[in-house]
Amino acid sequence: MSDLRGGNVLACEYIAQGAHGKLNLVNVYTGDIVVPSFPAGFPLAFYLELYGDFSRKRDCRIAVYIGNDLVAEVGLEMHAPDAPDRVAVIPSPQIAMNFREPTSIRVEAVLDGEQPITLLTKAVFAGQIPGA
Repeated sequence: MSDLRGGNVLACEYIAQGAHGKLNLVNVYTGDIVVPSFPAGFPLAFYLELYGDFSRKRDCRIAVYIGNDLVAEVGLEMHAPDAPDRVAVIPSPQIAMNFREPTSIRVEAVLDGEQPITLLTKAVFAGQIPGA
């Protein structure tokens, strides 16, 4: 059983490096994603917080899916020998997302090849865009 667990996980359009090591999340999606029509394409980035025992080297894989299709994947080696219970903050680069029909976005993490945990799920559908 994995000791990995997710903290804050957010989807946004872009993550910029700010002053004093802070991250600026631009155009955060607080709920599901509404598009005016399909097909639709736009960039997304993900802010991830992972908790686990990182006192020894751990292999972590982050995967992004549209429906059941893998669209992005990254492998990370995580190691914090002096802070085993510390949060790992992972800002992703922008990922070009293209949607042909209503679907969902899912972000998963796997630590040391164990069972994946779902960090984020958002529905993508056509409708009236709030505030537009």
